Order: sequence, then C-alpha cells, then structure tokens
Amino acid sequence: MIRAPRTTAFAALLVFAIANGAAANTEPSAFDARSVGLGSTGTAWLDSPAAVVVNPANLVFLEKGALQLTFQPIFVKQWAPVEGPDTRSTSRGFGPMVSGFAAYRPGPRWVLGAGIYSTTGYSSGFEALSAVSGQPLDEPRDISVRFFAIESSLAASVQLHDRVSMGVALRVPFATQSSEIYQEIFADRGQWAWVDQNLSGVGYPGGLLGLHVRLVDWVSFGLTYRTKVAIPMSGTTDVELMPGVVLSDIALKTTWYSPHAFQAGFAFLGYGERLLVAIDYRVQLHQEANRVQIFENAFSKDPLEVPFYQRNVHTLRLGAEMKASERLSLRLGISRGVSATSVRGLQYFNPPPGVSGSVSGGLGLRLRHVDLDFATLYTHIGKYVRHDEERCAPGVTVKTGCGGEYGIRSIQLSLSATRRFGAPRPQPAPFPERRVEERLERQERRSERTERRSGDGS
Repeated sequence: MIRAPRTTAFAALLVFAIANGAAANTEPSAFDARSVGLGSTGTAWLDSPAAVVVNPANLVFLEKGALQLTFQPIFVKQWAPVEGPDTRSTSRGFGPMVSGFAAYRPGPRWVLGAGIYSTTGYSSGFEALSAVSGQPLDEPRDISVRFFAIESSLAASVQLHDRVSMGVALRVPFATQSSEIYQEIFADRGQWAWVDQNLSGVGYPGGLLGLHVRLVDWVSFGLTYRTKVAIPMSGTTDVELMPGVVLSDIALKTTWYSPHAFQAGFAFLGYGERLLVAIDYRVQLHQEANRVQIFENAFSKDPLEVPFYQRNVHTLRLGAEMKASERLSLRLGISRGVSATSVRGLQYFNPPPGVSGSVSGGLGLRLRHVDLDFATLYTHIGKYVRHDEERCAPGVTVKTGCGGEYGIRSIQLSLSATRRFGAPRPQPAPFPERRVEERLERQERRSERTERRSGDGS
C-alpha cells in the first residue's frame, strides 16, 4: 500500500515560508512610496488612496478624490544550509509587486475607496545542488518556489468630528503558489522523490478598521485593526519517485491564514509644517494563526498536520520627511522587527529567527495635480542556528532546525504616481521671490519666539 506523499505538505510549507522571506516581519506593509521612504509608517498621516489598506480613516484627507498606481520590485539574496548541516547555498530572487487605488468623495463628510494590491510576490530557488539535507543527488538539480498573493478591497471613511474620523474596509484575498523540490516522502523507508506542486484559492472576506484623531494642530494619532483571514487552497501535485515513474495529478487541499494585526502611530508636524516625524508600532498574531497547517490529499484519509510554531511579530518604525521646497520633499526611515520564524519551525526558505532591521530613504515631487514619489528599502537578517539532531535527521519528513548559517538580504524599490482631483496647487513663485518669502518667514518665526520668551519672563 502506498502511503500519502508527505512532501506535498512540506512543499506548501516551503512556499509560504519563502513568500514571507522577503521581509523579516513576514508581510510587506508598504503600498505607497512615500510611506516606504518614511520607514513604512503612515497610520497617522498617510493622505493618499493607499490609505484603503494602511488606515481607511485617512481617506477623508483627500479633497475630491484621487487615483494611485504603485510599482514595488523586491530583489532578494538568501542563503541556507540546503545541501546539509553547515553547508551554504545561495539563492537570488525577484518579486514584482503592483498596487492600484482609487478614492472618491460623494459628500462633504465621507469618502469611498477601492484597491487591488499585492501583499506578497516572490520567486526564487537554489540552483545546481549536489545534495538536499545531506541526501546526494544523481546529478545537479534545482529546487524552486513561487508565491503570489493579492487582495481586493472596498473602503469607506466618515468624518465624525473636525478632529476625528473612522474608516472600514472589506478585504478579499487570493493566493497562488507553485514549487519543485526534493523531499524524503516515505520517511520509514528512506525514500526521496521530486515533487512538482501547484495550488491556488480565493480567501474568505475579512475586515480592516481604522481610527484617526488630530489631538492638537501638530499631533495626530492613528489606530487600525485587521481581522484574521482564511485562504482555502486546492490544486495538484506530481511526484517523481524515480526516472520514468511519476504519480500525477494528486489532489491536495489546505488552508492558510493571514493573522490578526494591530497598528498604532503618531505623527508630529513642526518647523512651519515643513517637518513631519512619524512613529508606528505593529503587532501580527502569527502564533495563534499558524501553529500548524493541515493538509488533505487523495492518498490518505487522515489529514497531515505540519507544525509551524510561528511567533508573534512586533515591529517599531520611525520616519521623517523634510520639505526642501514647495515641490521637493526628502525622506528617511528606519524599522526594527522580530521574525515570525521560530527555531523549532525553521526551514531553508524561512527568514532566520531573531531581530532584523531596515533602513529606507526617498524623495517626492508635488506638481500641480500629480504626486511622484520614489523610495528604496534595505533589509538584512542573519543568524547561525545550531544543528537539531532530532528534528533534522534521516527519517524525518519535515526537517527543521538544520544547523548552519541562515540569512536574507533584500532591496525593495518603490515608485508611486498619484493623480489628485480638486483645486490645483499654486504655481511656485520665481526663485528670487521665494528666497525673499522664506527670509520673511524666518524673521517672523524668530519674532514670535522672542515675544514668547519676553512674555514668559514678565
């Protein structure tokens, strides 16, 4: 009797792991190039149609409406001990991510929004391997994985008070994945096989709730809650037991979960509203959502449980923007986060467990009706993991904790174009006149500070 090829579960596990491997916080959370430049903040200040996915309460900042298109390619270099403990294999991957958003104001106190956006896009593989997990190959072979996930969303924002707005969004996810890997499918016999897998599915609808409060004229606060979403996926798997012996079109079903997430942030204005400083804190509850993944296949009546042991993700982000002129803005951001990967659940395509950091920078041009924003984000995480003799050993189907150096280095580029509807921005004055105006503004600010100090002294 042929047992169920458990490699199908491992293949899905690999794909989902690598899909999240491009960033140590497991989910790219920036859908706007201006936000990327400011360290992926935006809960309390983002005023573009991308607020549909960042904080829908912020849509009320738009005058009449806007259209936005964002392109974000991600370049990834990854290394892991794929061929065996303390070996090093390197992979280079590329993930193109495209997002589109629209917003329209039908009334004075409310705004509608919609968006289609990539939440994950990744494709990578390890090439010319001579072994996998210590198992020699007859000839050099490649393993590869690909994962793409998108969401469509409808949102509405209402101005409850001059200083308070609320927003809600309905999210519908879709995901597709494929992989080609080599795995010990029959652990009790020590039999390995090549597996080619394809899965896809539409998820159940979820929600995103947002709140924005302008505490004082120069301080704003934002808060969001994203609900957990389940994505049922189905497809087929082909298993090559040996050259010429292939089990084709094995039906496979599983469900993946996008976890609950909370994000809060503050935004501070200063220097005559030319300086913006923002800080955001985000937590994603992966530990509750993805402890195990259950697979059902046509070979077995008993479902297979694959452990993930993911941890909750905590990320702190800080960004600043300075208006160099009426048209040009310069941005800088940093973030620090904890990977969802645990040592017990670590596999070759996972980001390593531990703390990672990123740095970003960008610039923006404000034309009369159009905003053009560009940013780049660099992330690095690396860790040496001691070999787990029990979890990474012959006879274990889903091998985890294999000893060696794990790491990911990624560069994300981001370009956004936003067409705003409403009154055009005024034409900038000629350069000599602007210099005079700026000098008068500085003198006025100095006079105000002098008057305040004089008043305090009296």
